[in-house]
Amino acid sequence: MAVYYGVKKVLEKGQRIGVATEMMHFVKNTEVLVGIVRGSKYAVAVDLTSEKEYRAFYRACARGNWRDFDLYRLSREQIAECPDEGRVLIRDLDSATSAR
Repeated sequence: MAVYYGVKKVLEKGQRIGVATEMMHFVKNTEVLVGIVRGSKYAVAVDLTSEKEYRAFYRACARGNWRDFDLYRLSREQIAECPDEGRVLIRDLDSATSAR
């Protein structure tokens, strides 16, 4: 079962790795790999540290269920400060990322 985090907090605290590709990006044991997954209307931040979760979201994106997703790296301490806040509208996500 997927674990979700606060999108805006992940954007604020995380280190962007880049756009997700078929080849999974692995992180250290002290870190968490988070995907900011975008749909047509909203985005979510999901823990993709597990290869099973990464592949499931990548396949869903390839099928068109999601538009795309960017990867972020956060320490376990940082991710503890990013509680799930639910979905974020794309327009709010776009304004949050342009403010960075």
